[in-house]
Amino acid sequence: MACGSAPVARPTVRPAVDAAAVKSTLQRLWTDELSALERGDLEAFGARVLPGAFAVGVENKDLASSRAEWLHQLAPIWKKGRYALRSTSPVIGVTSDGRAAWLSDLVDVTGGPQKGALGIRVTQVFAEADGQWWVAASCWSLGVAQAERSRYKERPLVGASASGATAVVAVYERGLVSADEFLGSLSARPDAVFFGLGPDERIDGGPSIKDVLGEQLKTLGVHYRRLGELHADVTPNGRVGWVAGQVEVTLPSKIRVPARALFAYENEGGLWRQVEGHLSLPVDGVLRP
Repeated sequence: MACGSAPVARPTVRPAVDAAAVKSTLQRLWTDELSALERGDLEAFGARVLPGAFAVGVENKDLASSRAEWLHQLAPIWKKGRYALRSTSPVIGVTSDGRAAWLSDLVDVTGGPQKGALGIRVTQVFAEADGQWWVAASCWSLGVAQAERSRYKERPLVGASASGATAVVAVYERGLVSADEFLGSLSARPDAVFFGLGPDERIDGGPSIKDVLGEQLKTLGVHYRRLGELHADVTPNGRVGWVAGQVEVTLPSKIRVPARALFAYENEGGLWRQVEGHLSLPVDGVLRP
């Protein structure tokens, strides 16, 4: 370099993200969550939940827009530690920067008054902040058989969208209006998961999700329509956003069901693509204190 010339700026080299290590960390966090519920230790369960986390639970009353509210709703069922929980099929996806992630799983719950195991479907959004991982949004549900769906009535959520989630909400809303928009918003990632309303309605992998939902929306006459207000937010790194609300689902039988929805999206090169979908109906009285 000639004397007196300006130094050449070198591009910042960021270390490669070890996705396997991130997934291992989140798997341990998820295992710790389930162990805490087994023990009835709600303080430990909430230790890695963001103060403003949003949660949808199994029963009608289980809608929470803060950690404190979620733990209060969990207490009657879980504080006695009478249930055993076993993760059976966890799938974890991580953003390319390693600072946001999502999990889908089916958890077998045994104990209490019921006979046999209950299969609870779970989706969660994780965010990394200050070197720690946190639960930002969560949905727990039981699948509901076709014959039982007609008894459900509309119960809209009351919420508000975070200002940073405007773009995610727009993708969500366009998808409810247009089947093409909905299918176009689906991620092709192999770690995408979609839960439908039924006990066996779990679809793994972006291509399979697009095939199955494409047939439902294009051929079988399934239709979605927004009901009520929304909750929505984006992780601090801006890479994963989620939207929760109530959706009227028109089934092939023409029955219209007011379902709960929690959809999570990853920002893929400036486009929001759905990596998690969770439709559910509340079920009261199955899990008992």
